[in-house]
Amino acid sequence: MVILTSSSNEKITFIEKYLGEKNVSTINYKEIPEWGKKAKEISDDGKGVDHILDVGGAKTLKQSLEAIAFNGSISAIGFLARNNKDDKSSSIGDNDTSMYALKKNVTLRGIQVGSVEQFNEMTRAIDMHQIKPLIDKVFKFEDLKSAYEHQWSQQHVGKVVIKITPN
Repeated sequence: MVILTSSSNEKITFIEKYLGEKNVSTINYKEIPEWGKKAKEISDDGKGVDHILDVGGAKTLKQSLEAIAFNGSISAIGFLARNNKDDKSSSIGDNDTSMYALKKNVTLRGIQVGSVEQFNEMTRAIDMHQIKPLIDKVFKFEDLKSAYEHQWSQQHVGKVVIKITPN
């Protein structure tokens, strides 16, 4: 089962139609701030989620650790939700992170930019499984600034693509 979180009911509705409501469960994290507990509850047998792709970063890691199953893995691949130092509701200290991870035997992996080998493995997997990524919008290289602005606006659903044409 796939569990998707978003702050936008519009995006949730789009994804449910795109993937089919039977193939995905969704949680609006603005409406359910303790989304980690909810994700664990709706996971198979309520044991927690096996693998999490955390794109939020410091502000979402606590909820990811709440949602993860014993022996699960979290790939921290983003930092969209930066933590406010005064906001203690979502932050966890280094010691707390370690304890959460130890209690659940979690593998926590930070991913920034992959190696050439990882890129080649990814493209082989995409080809082999015939994965067709959802494209939100394609920008010309000349419109690079607009593409970044669109990405950071968080209004996209799917990939933001920069098209590079040969001279």
